[in-house]
Amino acid sequence: MADGAHERERFLDAIRTLAVLRVIVWHAFGAAVITYFVSAVPAMFFVTGSLLARSIDRHGGPRTIFDRLRRMLVPLWLFTAVAFCVMAVAARIEPGPATTVPKNALAAWLIPLVDPKGSPWEAGWLSSPLWYLRALLWIVLSAPLLLRVVRRAPAATFTVLLVVVFGLDLAARHPGWPLQQTRAPWIMGDFALYAIFVSLGFLHRDNRLAQLGRGAWAAAAVIGGVAGAAWVLTQPVHNGVVNDSHPAHLLIGFAWLALSLALSPQIERAAATRPVASLIKGMNSRSMTVYLWHSAAIITAYQLLWRIPFKLPYGVFSLSLLVLTAVGTVALVTAFGWIEDLAAQRNSVLWPAPLAAHPRRSGTVAFAGAALFALVGLSSVALVPLDAASAATVSRPPAPSQQPPTPVLTPSTTDTSTSASSLALSSATPASSPNQTSIGTAATNTAMTQLISRWLATTGVEGAQVAVVKNGTIIWSGAVGNSASGTALTVNDTFDVWSITKTFTASLVYQLVDRGQLTLDGPLPKIAALSKLDTSALTLRMLLDHSTGLMPYRDTKTYLANPNSVNDAISAMTAVLAEPRQFAPGTKHSYSSSNYLVLGLLLEQVTGQSYDQLLSSSILAPLGLQSTTHASATPGNPNFSTGGVITDVTDLATWAYDYLALHKNISDASWAAATTIDPTSALGAGVIGYCPCIPNSRGTTDFAAIGFGGSTTEIEYAASDRTAIAINITQSIWDPGSRYQDVVDLFGAIRVLVDAQAARG
Repeated sequence: MADGAHERERFLDAIRTLAVLRVIVWHAFGAAVITYFVSAVPAMFFVTGSLLARSIDRHGGPRTIFDRLRRMLVPLWLFTAVAFCVMAVAARIEPGPATTVPKNALAAWLIPLVDPKGSPWEAGWLSSPLWYLRALLWIVLSAPLLLRVVRRAPAATFTVLLVVVFGLDLAARHPGWPLQQTRAPWIMGDFALYAIFVSLGFLHRDNRLAQLGRGAWAAAAVIGGVAGAAWVLTQPVHNGVVNDSHPAHLLIGFAWLALSLALSPQIERAAATRPVASLIKGMNSRSMTVYLWHSAAIITAYQLLWRIPFKLPYGVFSLSLLVLTAVGTVALVTAFGWIEDLAAQRNSVLWPAPLAAHPRRSGTVAFAGAALFALVGLSSVALVPLDAASAATVSRPPAPSQQPPTPVLTPSTTDTSTSASSLALSSATPASSPNQTSIGTAATNTAMTQLISRWLATTGVEGAQVAVVKNGTIIWSGAVGNSASGTALTVNDTFDVWSITKTFTASLVYQLVDRGQLTLDGPLPKIAALSKLDTSALTLRMLLDHSTGLMPYRDTKTYLANPNSVNDAISAMTAVLAEPRQFAPGTKHSYSSSNYLVLGLLLEQVTGQSYDQLLSSSILAPLGLQSTTHASATPGNPNFSTGGVITDVTDLATWAYDYLALHKNISDASWAAATTIDPTSALGAGVIGYCPCIPNSRGTTDFAAIGFGGSTTEIEYAASDRTAIAINITQSIWDPGSRYQDVVDLFGAIRVLVDAQAARG
């Protein structure tokens, strides 16, 4: 091999090695910031394109396709066999919907033309990374044609692919987009995106990229980086993850690739040093095995670390995760890597040739491997959660809500606090216009925007969406500040309301009570889906007002040991029913989402309809909540009847008024039951009471407002001014704990402002 060709392969092997290491770190930590460093998948497809061009030129298209499919599919089939065996064992140990082996999905595991899916139990750790093989398969099948087109008309080819990438992204935002509920646009976008990098690889093989020179590539890297940053800051990028936006992935991936080309001499020299060269050669001979099996190593590492009975010191959790992942990946590559040798029709060995050929260098190579892994990983350690409690949130969703603070009864009937009043009525301070306002007079727009801007500046929260309904009319709906990803927040951005979903569930339950299909205080029927639940001492009212004693599913040993094992209502309740009751039913009130999972299963049993069908036909459609949907369960978050409603702030405020003020679709008797609020816990049967609160002559408590809260969202209605307010902020309401009071103050300030605006006419 000529020196230039040898260096070219060394360069390709080096950037692929670094890309694979970055993939592992991203999958281990899951922090969005990692996706901005060493854009991995574009680099991997660039390498693929260069190598495909070489193979097609030597052996022709059909033989290249056959050879590449053999190298890709044979290791995948071994992985599939092991994965299905593992899922089958899980199904045998604990039969149920969560562990049912998806036999009808086997074809996608064998020939991944679409994304393979596993059983809910494996929570995507085995199946999710296989999307890359689906993308790779389509690229390989089209490679001969794509190579011919690129060589004949490179400018036209790149133009078409760029139009597809950006066009699909823009089209997907339109609510009328006909393919919005399918994966087809994303798969097409994947193909167009990675075909661009494969095509660049083709040109690299033809030495056409070298004509630009290192200075030009350095400039291109800067331009790509600036363009990528501009896109991320101004356009929707889900959760701020580069990989979740094809245009962002294209621009930032191009920037990193251009930087690599600008630094290619330095990369080649580093890759030529003996320890690094051995590692790179070994990694590239096992790249498919590493990709297939590294997620199994990651989840094994998490399982080991979660079982440590004490909190690890600062930074130790993340470092331990990196070390355990590296050790686990090496073990799995040793166990299964030989299949790559068979697929490539070369002599099979347990460990790649570099170590076998140089056993004395094993320590040096191990050190080099640790150094390269640290190059990608240690920067992430400094940027992502660093202890067991926080790092585990990679797979542990945030708590959807918490029990409200204990009410403090006062003789005062004041509806707003001094801090709320001063926040609302303080002298005007400059504030930018709302990012988007759907409804409101000019005066209201200005006042509300200034109020929310002051609140954001005071609390450090990045953004807020607010909608206000007074006397049945939406008088303001808008957004101020930025989303969690840094883009401008808009009033139409949807969000998960988490436990506010319980208000929808309560309404569905009361509708059945009004029709005589359920009784509030009669014996609770046996629930077929929960055969182990003793319903003899339970009533419907106890489930609604959190007085059953059922433990929150997030506090169970099962959930704490492995949150991903709780992925639907049945698995969540199985974990709950394995624990003792917190207290005897009816003796106290304590917030527990488990109660509403039981209610959802009961609704489905009594009506014969799914929860989503009931929600749509009985609430969303009749009330015209067109922006509101319901998300299915995910690993660690069963959603169902306790969470997962997705909506925008205008729809949410409309629901708050319809339910809390008008109690639409339920009777006065049911509403009286719902608003019988325990003064000790502030918990009602599907609502929460908000103070100020005072004892009344009836022996109960009058709360200034009623509503409900979720992780980042809260709704309140005050009968005194017939005003319902919905607020969604970009950080948790409950963390830090002081933010809860900040949100309470914001509600009060909005009420003061609305009353002041009304008084002015």
